[in-house]
Amino acid sequence: MAGAYDTEQQRMIDRIKCITFREARDAGATFINRQWIADKIHRTTRFVTEWWEKSCDQCFADYSNAGPKLKLSRAAQDIIREASGHQRKSGSVVAKEIAKKQKEYVTRQTVNNYRRREGLKPFHVISRPLKSETHISDRLWLCDWLKDWTEEDFLHLAPSDEFYVWTVRKPNYQNDRIWAKSVEDIEDDERYREMVKNQACIAEHGATSLPVEHRHLIDTLLDRPTVDGRYTAAIPSQPVLLEIDKTDLDYFNKLLVESKSKTNVINLESSSTRKRDTEWIRLFEKYISKVNDSCVFMYQDHHFSTAKSNKPPTNKQFIISADAKCKFSACTCSFHAVVLSNGELIINFKGHIVHSPSEQRARPIRGIYRRSIAETLIN
Repeated sequence: MAGAYDTEQQRMIDRIKCITFREARDAGATFINRQWIADKIHRTTRFVTEWWEKSCDQCFADYSNAGPKLKLSRAAQDIIREASGHQRKSGSVVAKEIAKKQKEYVTRQTVNNYRRREGLKPFHVISRPLKSETHISDRLWLCDWLKDWTEEDFLHLAPSDEFYVWTVRKPNYQNDRIWAKSVEDIEDDERYREMVKNQACIAEHGATSLPVEHRHLIDTLLDRPTVDGRYTAAIPSQPVLLEIDKTDLDYFNKLLVESKSKTNVINLESSSTRKRDTEWIRLFEKYISKVNDSCVFMYQDHHFSTAKSNKPPTNKQFIISADAKCKFSACTCSFHAVVLSNGELIINFKGHIVHSPSEQRARPIRGIYRRSIAETLIN
């Protein structure tokens, strides 16, 4: 069958072949029929039926311009031509512009077909080269400043009061295609990727949306004194006794009752679908931060009371205990905390606080709090 690259010249040759084979059949070649001719010229029987009874003079007519008339008005064509050579002028955008200005409703494919008919081609924008002497010196300074940073340092950057975000669109999107006849027809300002001019201010100077305690914590980390490039601090040598709020104590009692009710129940959830309850970690962090706000603790284990009674404990009975260790590499600080039924929280610290400069810049906020902070920043 004829392919997509069929030409008018080839069609004229095949038309003449149809007429010639038909004349041969009329002369006595009875084996010739429409299907036989179609197989010989690699056309359909419909093509043979349409042409084999016509004269050769009709085979040379040019049918390349046959078809439906162009739907675009003169004004719509002018809008398409004016959009040539500019970014963010895709077929969809231009179609909407035509509908808004001329009240003509066309599809993006119609716009692109007209562009190709006019000889326009889509060119992709490129990233603007930044190889000036000023940019090179700035890059060298930045590389020298970051040469001692680790991968974790980059993942835990703490934003300052002035924190702006510039959105840079990735090149080669559809809106980054510029329709033009040649690259020379595109202006220099339109050849490169566009940076959004209206940057988003996450937190303005003096009016940051970060909570006061978070700002204080970040400022404290950035201003800490160091000894031989490290921050060191002592921990309480004696057990620390804190009083738990009644609401938090009721929640600990609720967790205790739930833990006992689940003792003899078969867990039907798989390990991949089982969810981890981190609310008890948040409650511990609430009180641990009052004594030690330097370390970022990773909880290793916790235990509930194994008393047989399901009733809430009274007097001074054990409810839950937890063990945690600071996640920073050189820090040996750890603690064992116990919650009692009378509302007491007893914390025993061990080790010593030792943080490197990069860890001082690390974000001292647990993952369970970062979502709430992100929502606060966005809102």
